[in-house]
Amino acid sequence: MKTTIKDIAKMAKVSTATVSRVINNNPEGVGQELRNNILKIVRETGYKPNLLARSMITNKTHTIGLLSPDIVTPFYQYVIKGINDCLQAAGYTMLLCNVESGAAYREQVETMLAKGTDGIILMGFFGETSQTLAEILTGVPVVLFDYVPRLEQIAQINTNNRASARELTSHLIENGHRRIGCIMGPEQFDTVRERLKGYQKALEDAGIPYNPKIMLNGDFSTDSALEPAARLITETDVSAIFCFNDLMAYGVYKYCAQCGKRIPEDISVAGFDDIPYSELLNPPLTTVRQPGYRLGAESAKMLLEQINGTAEPRMKRILSNTLMIRGSVKNINNRGSVNG
Repeated sequence: MKTTIKDIAKMAKVSTATVSRVINNNPEGVGQELRNNILKIVRETGYKPNLLARSMITNKTHTIGLLSPDIVTPFYQYVIKGINDCLQAAGYTMLLCNVESGAAYREQVETMLAKGTDGIILMGFFGETSQTLAEILTGVPVVLFDYVPRLEQIAQINTNNRASARELTSHLIENGHRRIGCIMGPEQFDTVRERLKGYQKALEDAGIPYNPKIMLNGDFSTDSALEPAARLITETDVSAIFCFNDLMAYGVYKYCAQCGKRIPEDISVAGFDDIPYSELLNPPLTTVRQPGYRLGAESAKMLLEQINGTAEPRMKRILSNTLMIRGSVKNINNRGSVNG
């Protein structure tokens, strides 16, 4: 026979209202010992709340919509895991949808709202649909995992992309590199534009002219960096390549292995993200570590704060990155010296 909330209340010798407050994570007025006892009984009996009934009473479905342009790459996987773990701990279920265009974003947002999700986390770029999305989401708890200036009315979380790119570029310059090529991601992404500004600021600080001819584009995938890597290495005199994510840096490694170039002896390489494999490369990749899991957990926390009415919808959070100096950058100030 299926355990009911009345059964739990009888075993715990409390009212059904008390049990309801505990399992809905709102145990106001319930002592810690009693709360632990109720949760213990819930676990032992395998009790599952009637979500439909609960949603009718609370006007909440305890589901969150997550829209992401990429659920495959390791960095996004860590972010998504952080979101899911935080929501799960709070008793929420995550509905994940992979979308690849602004139009798909709008369609999926409308679908999730129709399903009664309590809030939505948006990851990535929304193109020309951004303002339309903002209008659709008026009054809905939402967090944007990115930074889009034109969406100031929406809560946003990101890392200090500009400052981190400036720091990494400065590190390359300090090691004697003055011709630093870049393999950027799609320029419609605000994070790409922020990293570019950081790169440009580091050049400006060092009195190095900006050269757009050594600024090429990939699409954040490994293979998209092969052609740009070939052009930079064979057609220019760059001594270092700064890739705007680690996967494209892997593309440079791949090209160098194919053509017999050595890293860092022939070309220095740097990335951005510090996904787990970067430290295992030969040589290990100098890169910027983004706290992917924490970004995910914090974005979920921001959304829950809005749902619970404990935070303003326009809040902004910027997390810090860390420069990881490894063996892929050669110090050409001192002959033969390699950082590591």
